[in-house]
Amino acid sequence: GDYLDMATYLQNLADIYLAQAETLDGDLRDEKVAKAVELSKKALDYSLDHGDQPNKIIQRMLVVAHACFADGRADEAFGILHEAAASARAEDDLFLQAEIEVVEGKLRSQLGHYQEAEEHFDNAIAMAKEGHYTECLQNAYQGAFDASRHFNLERAIDYYEQSVALKDSIFNEKQQELIRDYQVRYDLAEKEHQLEIQQKNNSLMAAEITILIVLAAMLLVILIILMSLVHVKKKQNKTLERLYDTQNRILSVASHDVKTSVLAQNMVLKLANEHFDNMERDDLKEKLALLKMGSDELKDK
Repeated sequence: GDYLDMATYLQNLADIYLAQAETLDGDLRDEKVAKAVELSKKALDYSLDHGDQPNKIIQRMLVVAHACFADGRADEAFGILHEAAASARAEDDLFLQAEIEVVEGKLRSQLGHYQEAEEHFDNAIAMAKEGHYTECLQNAYQGAFDASRHFNLERAIDYYEQSVALKDSIFNEKQQELIRDYQVRYDLAEKEHQLEIQQKNNSLMAAEITILIVLAAMLLVILIILMSLVHVKKKQNKTLERLYDTQNRILSVASHDVKTSVLAQNMVLKLANEHFDNMERDDLKEKLALLKMGSDELKDK
């Protein structure tokens, strides 16, 4: 009886049919896609008829667009996307606007309309930057790279570099969060430790004579333990020194190998860039083959 819950269920089911269709072909694929179209449209109708939230209606429209596109009805799919974009603008939902631009860019790329696709990805990049939508921005960079590499290699490289820089930035932010978390835990543990020490000191003041006798025995034990620890520590230091030297040697060899591969690829790229207009097709193909071989070597390393 809950039509909005049913709409969510049908939308999820349509997504599953679309995912299954990607692994199939022929009649089986057509059956899955047709089912996805039917279910996604029914989910959208439930949301529209029963006053669902605008953002959920827009999300259901995206699923319908995907299904129609998979069914070969590209014009209908783009029409639905444009309706979804208009709704997102009316709701002033910048995130959904960016997501819709990414979806349309991907569909345009699948049709081979790479320049149009790049325009949509550029729109998504601008919106994602404005709203600080990291995951959406990463998808937009990747889509722009995939589209532009078919007609403008220089811009494709620029998109790729920005994508890599974003990934590095995300990684650094996560590392900083992790460090801050560890620092908080350390501070709490240190405070608890100090509190325990204070409680022990208060107990010592209450039974001074007994504690002094116990301390004398403890000091003897501690002295023995320290002597043992010093001996163990010396052995550990020698082991650590050997491990550190081995690590440095390994890193030196690995960095040298990686640097050699990168320099070789850079040299080929430089030659291709400087003499691109004068290069024969076979020569360019040879340079690309060298880059592929260098890339494969670097990947293996």
